Amino acid sequence: MIIRILKLTIVASVFTAGGALADGKPAPEEVPSNFGETVTGPLEKEVVHKAIEQHFSEVKNCYEPELKKNERLAGRVLTSFTIGKDGKVTAPKVEQSTLGNPSVEKCIVGAVSRWEFPKPKGDKVVVTFPFVLRSAG
Repeated sequence: MIIRILKLTIVASVFTAGGALADGKPAPEEVPSNFGETVTGPLEKEVVHKAIEQHFSEVKNCYEPELKKNERLAGRVLTSFTIGKDGKVTAPKVEQSTLGNPSVEKCIVGAVSRWEFPKPKGDKVVVTFPFVLRSAG
């Protein structure tokens, strides 16, 4: 059986409350109203998005082993982290999750901690970013 991620999204509203999984069953739970994405500081949101998109395979590698154990594993993992003046990530953590899988969540935080971004001009950048994880079937 081939298991793949249907989508990792950078916009929380793409996977709306009441949506359905690939098998037609309801989503695990509603999207909390504060389950969004922000970039605060001297880097453009688009620059941060592009850098994060380059690392989607790392997030996928966190998710797929657990998906093989539980084919219904799906949810949203809201991460937060700071991009330092050197472009390196500090203080990554899970702010909120509907995934219900600490192993995947810990792996995602570990992956994020190794990412590097363009150096911001001036101050640090604070980011919150939701990863939406679900199986294609």
